[in-house]
Amino acid sequence: EFEHLYRDDREVRLPFNYCNLTLQPAKDPYCSIEAFDPNFNPRLKDKKLFGNLGQVGIVYDLLSVVPFLQKHSKNPMTGKKMAQSDLVKLVLHYNEQGEIHCPVTFKKLTEAT
Repeated sequence: EFEHLYRDDREVRLPFNYCNLTLQPAKDPYCSIEAFDPNFNPRLKDKKLFGNLGQVGIVYDLLSVVPFLQKHSKNPMTGKKMAQSDLVKLVLHYNEQGEIHCPVTFKKLTEAT
């Protein structure tokens, strides 16, 4: 039901820590792990940019996705059947400036890392 969002040439990529339902930073981020489907977003077929993707994660804020799952029992972005147990908690580390960073190297994470 949401395929049109990804087939539009004016697609806008959300920052990796944003909820795909609310389009806001996720306060309690969880991720659904989806099998890669190049037909869902044809631009992902470019192996030079994306390599051999096997799985794709979709980030949600827990407080937003749980009511949706209780009502519809499907992934809000793909429309495939999904349960709460399919969600994986994401642990993000923040530096003093509030930016997400690698917990090992302490380097700031960007859209390219």
